[in-house]
Amino acid sequence: MSSPERTARARTPEEIEARLAAQRADLAASVDALADRVSPSAQVREAAQEVKTNARELGQSLRDLGSDLREHATRTVSQACEGEPEALKALAVAGGALVAAAAVGITIARRGAR
Repeated sequence: MSSPERTARARTPEEIEARLAAQRADLAASVDALADRVSPSAQVREAAQEVKTNARELGQSLRDLGSDLREHATRTVSQACEGEPEALKALAVAGGALVAAAAVGITIARRGAR
C-alpha cells in the first residue's frame, strides 16, 4: 500500500504560493463580509429598511381599513335612509360619539389656551 505522500504529486513553490494567495483572498472576503454584517452602520441600514417595510405594510393596512370603513359607513347610511332601525341606531351612536369627541377637543383646547 502506498502512502498519500508518495501518490500525491509534488507541488511547485509557485503552485503553493498561488493556493495560499487564493486562500488569503477568500479569508479576506469572509472577514470583510462578517465585519460589514456586525458594523453599526450596517445594522442601522438594516433597521431603517425594516422600519420602512413595516411602515409601508402599516400604511397599506390603514388604507385597507379606511376603505372598509368607508364602505361600511356608506352601507349604513343607505340602510338608515331606508328606515332600517339598526342602521339608525348606529348613526345615532356615531353622531353622539362625534359630538362627545368634539366637546372633549374643545375643552382641551380651551384649557391649553389659558
